[in-house]
Amino acid sequence: MYEDTLIRDNPSLIIKIARISAECNVMVPEYWFMACHNNLKSLSDKLNDEAHIERMWNELLWLVGTSKPSVGFLFLHDVGALKILLPELDDCFGVEQNQAYHKFDVFTHCLAACDNCEGNSLIKMAALLHDVGKPVTKVIRNGSITFHKHEVLSTKLVRNILNRFNVNQSDGLFILELVSNHMYQYDRIWKDSTVIRFIIRVGLFTSDYTLKDMKEFPLFQLRRADRSGRGLPPNTEKQNDFEERILSVYEKYKEQIITLYEETRGQ
Repeated sequence: MYEDTLIRDNPSLIIKIARISAECNVMVPEYWFMACHNNLKSLSDKLNDEAHIERMWNELLWLVGTSKPSVGFLFLHDVGALKILLPELDDCFGVEQNQAYHKFDVFTHCLAACDNCEGNSLIKMAALLHDVGKPVTKVIRNGSITFHKHEVLSTKLVRNILNRFNVNQSDGLFILELVSNHMYQYDRIWKDSTVIRFIIRVGLFTSDYTLKDMKEFPLFQLRRADRSGRGLPPNTEKQNDFEERILSVYEKYKEQIITLYEETRGQ
C-alpha cells in the first residue's frame, strides 16, 4: 500500500500524523493507523540515524505545541510508537495515583498537564515528562500511594530522553531544571535567606520578564499546568504570596543575589 511505503521510508511521519490529529482534534483513519503500526520497526531503526533523530525531536516539539497534544500522544500510545519514542512516558499508562490528590493515572495526568500548559514548547515538553519517574518510585503503604523523590528519578529519565534525541545543551538544561525543581514547596515561614536560595537555584532573576510578571516564569507555568492536570485550580493564594515575596526579597537584596548567583554558577 502507498501509506505503508511512505511511512516505511520516512517513519517520523508517524509523529507528524499524531501532530495533525492533535491540531485538528480528529481520529486518525484506520488505514493510516495500520500503516503506522506495521512500520514500527522502521521507526525503531531510525533512532540510530542522527538526521532522523533530529527530525523526530522537532516533530515531538511541534506536537506538544498544538492546542490538544494529548490527542496525538494517545494515538502514539495506541499505535505502539510511544513505547519506542518515549518508553518512560508510555510506562506511566495505567499507573494509579492517590485519589486524594489526583483524579487521573500518571499517564493521563501528564497529558492533561501538557494540554493545560501555557508556556512554549520546551515548557510543555517538561510538563509532559515531569512525572515519568513515578512508575518506578510508586509505593503502597497502609493503602496509601506515594512516589517519594520521584522528581529525582524523573530528572534522570528525562536526561536519557534528551540524550536519545541529541537535544542541544541549552534546551536540554532548560527542560531538566524544570523537571528537577517542579516539586518545590514554599512555606510562609521561610526566612529571606531561604527565598534567596530558591531564587538562585532556579535562576529566576536572570530573566527580566519574570520581574514584570512572575506568572510568566517557566517553573511557575509548569506548576499551574501540573495543578490543572490534577483537576485543580491553577493558582493558589499561597503561590500568589510566594510570587509577591520573591519580588520583595529580590528588590531588597538584588546586588547580593546577583553576586551569589554568579559565584554559584561559576563553581
